[in-house]
Amino acid sequence: SPELVTQLLANVFSNIRRHTNIDDAVQVTLKRNRHEVDLVIEDSGPGLPDAAYTKGIQFFQRFDQSRSRESGGSGLGMSIVRGIVNSENGSIELKKSTLGGLAIHFTFPLAQNSSEN
Repeated sequence: SPELVTQLLANVFSNIRRHTNIDDAVQVTLKRNRHEVDLVIEDSGPGLPDAAYTKGIQFFQRFDQSRSRESGGSGLGMSIVRGIVNSENGSIELKKSTLGGLAIHFTFPLAQNSSEN
């Protein structure tokens, strides 16, 4: 739903804003094929510890919660993102960005009648 997509993007970009510098680059890539939509949001910020990429979003949520104490956030941002992705039968993967920071790769299935939209 548009509301959930808006909430997902707001949480991801809020995290990026809190954990990158003002001059760091952010790149968004959206691709659609017959069965799914791929969304990749990546930045040139400091990225995450190597363990985050192997443990996935669960590590990122805990890491985000500990970082949020320092940056004034609640630490709930990525928990909300994960809930939205799960509710839409999507997937989320953390990767090292080609820009040098973090890349978050979302994949969402398209509804059967989405070719009309």
